[in-house]
Amino acid sequence: MLRGVSGKSGNAAESARSRKSNDIKQSADITESAPDIPVTAHAWHTPDGVQIPMLSVGQNDHIGIIGPNGAGKTTILNALLARLDTQPFDVPRLVIAQNTTSDDAHAALDQLAQLSPSDRGDVLSAMAQLNADPDRILAASSEPSPGELRKLLLCLGVTRHPHLIIMDEPTNHLDLHSRQALARALAANRGAVIVVSHDMPFLREAVTQLWQVHA
Repeated sequence: MLRGVSGKSGNAAESARSRKSNDIKQSADITESAPDIPVTAHAWHTPDGVQIPMLSVGQNDHIGIIGPNGAGKTTILNALLARLDTQPFDVPRLVIAQNTTSDDAHAALDQLAQLSPSDRGDVLSAMAQLNADPDRILAASSEPSPGELRKLLLCLGVTRHPHLIIMDEPTNHLDLHSRQALARALAANRGAVIVVSHDMPFLREAVTQLWQVHA
């Protein structure tokens, strides 16, 4: 059962490290153009028996999904995404899964390489703000670590101005400073955010409400 609980290049790399902005660059009008997202019209059950009440996600909602292992948190994310696909309007969204692959890394690096110098600099600047090393990201012989890849996917994704960011266990493979930087970046995001995490200090900074899943 789910219940809502209110709560709380080398030159490019050097340029990225020297920037002073405190949050990831985003669309200035995202909150004006993003509609509320009616995820469900009524209570329902997922195919594996997880009961989900009527839910909606506002354009600025920052939501954390918590619960014990095996309770159905990722199942709920997948079910919400399936419901979004049935909506009569498009919801631009960025989804970063808990588990990533080498294919994800290669695709992300290819996308980074194809950006204009200005956009690439924005992405690398955002990476630096998330406690990543732009020089390592640009090293052709080095594949990003799982933590670095999550940061890269997020920083690439926000250049497309998503109205909704969904991340499943985003603090896996991140050190304390990176977790804190990611929490600040998500808290500053002007669109909606849904995060599955066991990391309560991270959630206390990144989100403003919790959905608790009971086994």
